[in-house]
Amino acid sequence: MRIKKDPLLECPDIVNSWYAYLDMGVDFINTDHIESLSGFLKTLPNRYYVADATHVTYKPAYRNDGLDKPVKNLIILIGDGTGLAQWYAGYTANNQSLNVFNMMQIGLSKTSSYDNYITDSAPGATAISSGYKGNNRSVGVDHTGVAPPSLTELVVRKGWKTGIITSGDMRDATPAAFYGHRAERSNFPGMLKDLVNAPVDILAGAGAIQKTRLIPIWLKNSPYLPLFPAPIGYS
Repeated sequence: MRIKKDPLLECPDIVNSWYAYLDMGVDFINTDHIESLSGFLKTLPNRYYVADATHVTYKPAYRNDGLDKPVKNLIILIGDGTGLAQWYAGYTANNQSLNVFNMMQIGLSKTSSYDNYITDSAPGATAISSGYKGNNRSVGVDHTGVAPPSLTELVVRKGWKTGIITSGDMRDATPAAFYGHRAERSNFPGMLKDLVNAPVDILAGAGAIQKTRLIPIWLKNSPYLPLFPAPIGYS
């Protein structure tokens, strides 16, 4: 291994070292793992990212931090499938700067499902919306099938207005956990019934009713009908 004409002796022959050598401008890498190094170099463009520009993060003043006064608003932002690895990847790509890392108070929440070490979106979102663990594929119910009240249902008791906004299908498990209570996440007709009866003032999202022969009577009389376009050929 050489930088210009100066050899680097007794250096580890591992992937982390190869990254360091590239950053140092090494011209040649001598290795006992030729196939591994070859694969490393061939796939490097797919695994190596350098940001063209750095996003300037917000600089909070913390004016209200620590004040003892009633909460006026509760806003929950969910990056579906996002964990610490994704947060840190964004932090690294943005030159070690990210808005969420500027928050004064940061906590962790374990949202794995009751019956599986690897959760899916349904019980993961249910853990956030209700504080209860459910089984994989269950939405808005605990592992026994009991439906605990969601945050949406709790705050409306205080006279708050509620809203659910998603960039995906509004019947999908993550947004549905804030209005629905079903043992199976693919129970879309049941989910829509829950939505019509839910205390949701603002609803925005994507998606259309799929594989539904007729729009149910209860949905035809609902103010939410314009949000659910029927499939072509049905009305």
